[in-house]
Amino acid sequence: MTTSQERGALAPDLRRLAADHPEYIAGLEERQRWNFGWNMLDYASFSITKACLNENTVIPYYISQLTANAVIIGLLPAIAWLGLYVPQIIAAWLVHSRDRYKSHILTWAWGERVGILLIFAAAMCIGVFSPPLVLAFFLFAYFFFWVTAGLLIPPYQAFFARHIPTLRPTFFGMQVFLSGALGLLGSLAVRWRLDSAPFPGDLQSVIGIALLISIPSMVAIHTLREVPYPTPPRQQTLPRYLEAVPVMLREHPVFVRFLIGRVFIALAKLGTPFMAVYAVSRFELTSGVIATYTAIMLVAQSLSGPLWTALGRRIGWGRIWLLNVVLISALSAAAWLAPSPGWFYGVFALLGLTIGAELMGQPSTVFQLSPPEETSRFISLSNLVVGPSLALGPVVGGWLANTWGYPAALAAGTVMALVSIPVVYLFVTRPMRRYHTV
Repeated sequence: MTTSQERGALAPDLRRLAADHPEYIAGLEERQRWNFGWNMLDYASFSITKACLNENTVIPYYISQLTANAVIIGLLPAIAWLGLYVPQIIAAWLVHSRDRYKSHILTWAWGERVGILLIFAAAMCIGVFSPPLVLAFFLFAYFFFWVTAGLLIPPYQAFFARHIPTLRPTFFGMQVFLSGALGLLGSLAVRWRLDSAPFPGDLQSVIGIALLISIPSMVAIHTLREVPYPTPPRQQTLPRYLEAVPVMLREHPVFVRFLIGRVFIALAKLGTPFMAVYAVSRFELTSGVIATYTAIMLVAQSLSGPLWTALGRRIGWGRIWLLNVVLISALSAAAWLAPSPGWFYGVFALLGLTIGAELMGQPSTVFQLSPPEETSRFISLSNLVVGPSLALGPVVGGWLANTWGYPAALAAGTVMALVSIPVVYLFVTRPMRRYHTV
């Protein structure tokens, strides 16, 4: 029987560990299918939850029912991305010298559920307290949810970077597929409640579904089987951990160029939080269309998983990022110039394709460019750099929308996406060619 190393299937970042710690690699392979299967349950369950709390459609629309201020609507993705990405450097430090990650994963995963519970409580306060007070509570709960999600990501992704040693392309492809396919079920539930209950009962029901469906994913996380890492890095204080970052960045210039490209891609999406709200207001559509847009986006995201996996293997992730920003340009222009509401079906289909590309491309690229013992640090660094850009773009878009209307925000997003195309080619596509092997 051939080993994974002999078949050449072992992930590149783990190959150098195979010679010194074959028992570790054998343990990973022995538990791989178990962890793979339970992660699929985790992803399936939480994908329905995320569909009910979708930051591009559902939540922006409902905040628009509490305030007409586009800047506050633009703050939603800013809150999400800052909460998600900025704490990750702290989470990465907490697990950096650990040989096990599961306890950290459980702590922050339960924290996420507390965040959803707080969001549900805020929704239940609609009609009981004044709209500004409810809005403030809702934004706090939303921020708490995303902070705990941000603290979860480094140990979660590092766990699976180690524990899926030979099936990563299939693993990421299945995650994207499930997040879309099961998210579609969530969007159908959203549509049903939007059409069958008036505001705020519809919102309260949707968030209640999100909370209930999030529980099976916790069962899956509790069931994961961990193999202790054989050579964890030496424990460091937080200041020393942070001091090492500039040195590591200088030693990995291609990773730095990748981060520059990601910043531009993030800024190119400054108009996306306003697309659903703009479509509803411009064409006087019913609120139920929000769920339809969510469903289209998630189906496209789901179906794109195998496509991006195959293309990533064939042409390399550097070219995938270039194709991604071209699609962002197309969807931004289509939303800006749409002459009829039917155009937005295509807009959200393209948006789903770009989300699928980023869900596949972000971990695959970071794993490819980082040393295995520093996976959690590189994950947190990439997200720490990208997060403020994802937050800044929608705030600028909200200011433009408040000042000149939603078309101005969509036009600015189109221009930024077009500017990003040559930047991504020069800083991501070309440097990453040498990492691509067929």
